[in-house]
Amino acid sequence: MSQEICLKCHRRQALEITTFQYPDVHRDLGFTCRSCHTKREMHGDGNIYLSWLEPGAMDVSCETCHRTIPATTSHHLHRETVDCTACHTQSVISCYNCHFESEIAAGIKRPYGVLRNFTLLVRRQGSGKVYPATIMGLTYQGKSFIAIAPYRAHNIVARGRSCGECHANAAIAEYARTGQITVTRWDEQQKKLIGPSGVIPVPPDWQQALRFDFVDYTGDPKAATTDPTKWVFLKSGADKLQMLYARPLTREQIEKLAR
Repeated sequence: MSQEICLKCHRRQALEITTFQYPDVHRDLGFTCRSCHTKREMHGDGNIYLSWLEPGAMDVSCETCHRTIPATTSHHLHRETVDCTACHTQSVISCYNCHFESEIAAGIKRPYGVLRNFTLLVRRQGSGKVYPATIMGLTYQGKSFIAIAPYRAHNIVARGRSCGECHANAAIAEYARTGQITVTRWDEQQKKLIGPSGVIPVPPDWQQALRFDFVDYTGDPKAATTDPTKWVFLKSGADKLQMLYARPLTREQIEKLAR
């Protein structure tokens, strides 16, 4: 089975590979989807899983192949509480601020754009380990919505993050100073939405602390093409937020990251 068949549906993974051309240690070795993913994962086992994040839905894990993890580096001192992907993922991907009116009117998926070069950190349901997460945002009839969930990127690098990418980084410094972390921000001068950058730990009060700005599309919702000049600022703040298959970091974890 050609990998391109998988990527027709797994579009965010396709963006990682084809559009943004992130390197990946596994692809560099000639791995394809079937090198890691099992027949049961792809064809089912008779059970209905609402998501790949459901317990039992996936077989693949880093430890399947990496059975011994050296503890000789400072990064691996965290291996009991931090998932491998939290350090070895380059970026998560998000199609942000989908204009749901276009979806209803013409079945058109019209996001403002694709966010990348950032990673949220949450505690994964099941293992409880710190895990990369992404956001999905949409607007509809003046209302704004955000969902946060774990994300398994396919842009893994051999060298893990440096300490300073997570500890006492820009997001943590902003949170200590203001009690908020800016995730997306409307720039009035440029008339554009600025996306997140770097590692963003999700704090316990995430529903109040994470700051999101949203835009609205004023063009024809049935038009097949998107006019970039038709995006206008809508509002700050999400009317509805939810976190799926994860929990925010603990207060103790945030305090450790501040050091």
